[in-house]
Amino acid sequence: MKKKHALQLIACTIILLSQGAALWARGSTPESGQTVNVYSGRHYDIDTKLYEAFTKKTGIAVNVVAGNAGETVERAVTEGKNTQADVFFVTGADVLYQLKVKGILGQLPGNITSLVPENLSDPDGTWVAASKRARVIVYDKNKNPTPLVTDYENLVQGEHKVVIRSSGNSYNRMLLASIIHANGEAGARQWVRDLVSHMARPPQGNDRSQAKAVVAGIADYAVMNTYYLGLMLRSQDPKEVMVGESLGIIFPNQTSRGTHVNISGLAISKYAGNRSNAIALIEFLLSKESQQRITDENFEYPANASVKPNKLVASWGEFREDTGDLNRIAAQVTLTAKIADEEGWQ
Repeated sequence: MKKKHALQLIACTIILLSQGAALWARGSTPESGQTVNVYSGRHYDIDTKLYEAFTKKTGIAVNVVAGNAGETVERAVTEGKNTQADVFFVTGADVLYQLKVKGILGQLPGNITSLVPENLSDPDGTWVAASKRARVIVYDKNKNPTPLVTDYENLVQGEHKVVIRSSGNSYNRMLLASIIHANGEAGARQWVRDLVSHMARPPQGNDRSQAKAVVAGIADYAVMNTYYLGLMLRSQDPKEVMVGESLGIIFPNQTSRGTHVNISGLAISKYAGNRSNAIALIEFLLSKESQQRITDENFEYPANASVKPNKLVASWGEFREDTGDLNRIAAQVTLTAKIADEEGWQ
């Protein structure tokens, strides 16, 4: 069965790569025939725009194989030395960590990792952040003008109700991993027990759903990523704009470790067949121009330290971020699933 599953994965990969190549061949394949293959766990329009800009600038076509985090890792591991991947562009330090420990990643040049703060790149030089998103607490500022919650810890204390998406979500896995890193397993278990007791409803929907539940009066607080708020405020849907305008943001743990920040990240395959093109693409995605577009169009925080956040993003205020070792935090993700399951967080 394992052999059959592996063969199916390889066949799927070949099909997806063919589809990706065909997609980019329409108006973007250069006369030189140069390409770079990206295994991507991201799903944002800005990425497609940046790939197109890269092709226009360099003449290098970008072939994209899309999949969720698990599919991306499993595909790369299954293919091994025969992988078509040159670049990994994924969401979550936990995914980068998995690729690293499975020996999939190659070494990035120092001039690339030096573009971001030290805590946003792997000390061994195998991955680098491309953007950041803060995991914050939101509330309805019209109904609750003086919120008492300040930390992840006191979010789960008191009489209020909370909404949050499932524990299986990658954003929450890393959040809980950061709590393990800060407070130990016992502290994290207690946090989950308290969280479950404060839930206004069983986990459901995405981050936008949690925000809407707060404004609808279902809960007092929600946990969400900052960039979703930006997308809601710039939505074409008036209802989403209304929800976004009603929300206040709390950056948790400003007097202690800081707000949990996860990343989207870039890495190069150890077996990259187009290594020079891969390095060129990563450099392009970390350039000031690309980083500015990521924050302006997707409302993420730029990873490049020389780029300022979009004005809307900056209007939410400066905050202290948790600069804990993302590899050590990501190493706790397996334990988060066990804790969540045993303590009742669906």
